[in-house]
Amino acid sequence: MLGREGTLARMEDATKAGADIVGGIDPATIERDPARHLDAIFALANKYAKPVDIHLHEPGELGAFCVELILERTRALSLQGRVMVSHAYCLGMLEAQRQRSLIDALAAAGIAVMTVGGPSAPAVPLRLMRQSGLVVVSGADGIQGTWEPWGSGDMLERAKYLAQRNGMTNDADLEETAHICTFVGAKGLGLTHDELTPGCQGDLVLIDTRTLAEAVAITPQNRTFICRGRVVASEGILASPIGR
Repeated sequence: MLGREGTLARMEDATKAGADIVGGIDPATIERDPARHLDAIFALANKYAKPVDIHLHEPGELGAFCVELILERTRALSLQGRVMVSHAYCLGMLEAQRQRSLIDALAAAGIAVMTVGGPSAPAVPLRLMRQSGLVVVSGADGIQGTWEPWGSGDMLERAKYLAQRNGMTNDADLEETAHICTFVGAKGLGLTHDELTPGCQGDLVLIDTRTLAEAVAITPQNRTFICRGRVVASEGILASPIGR
């Protein structure tokens, strides 16, 4: 963004036109000027009342420094609950005390962290992050793309990958990864009506397993998908279009 003239202006044009989120990436290793990059991103978000996502692949202490800059701007602009750091590999590369301090600060500032649990990237301390009250979510990242060939868009499968990457094997752990990929993910994005309660939007997936943990472990493919109260697919077959 900083090294290409006109990019920031185009980002502002996109934000004005209705873009949902203002995003940034690797303030140090790509942008080479972390404070200026984050100042620009947060200024746009604050001006147009948009949430922020920073893709942060910076390693170790360099990443920790960038997280501290994100924390400073989140607090200064009162954007608690409106900021997410994606990947945040640095959190899995720090010594214990430094790691805990940074995670506690993120939790206190209401900054969420997104992890895909990729097999080749440093694993973040998932249990510690959740125990600290940090909102940790997961997503598919690249869908069978150049970034990784493992993505299919199947969040139940992603929960399984997350459990495997973090050595989570008992039923409670498996259920936790399912929640990270569903309800907690919705919370991290600020979505409402994400629980199965009266009055919520009728979006759900029915799976024939004995427990949620078993569903994560075996990721069955025969599922029934319901969108806004209507069955849209069952056992891999799309239902007739609405209106037929």
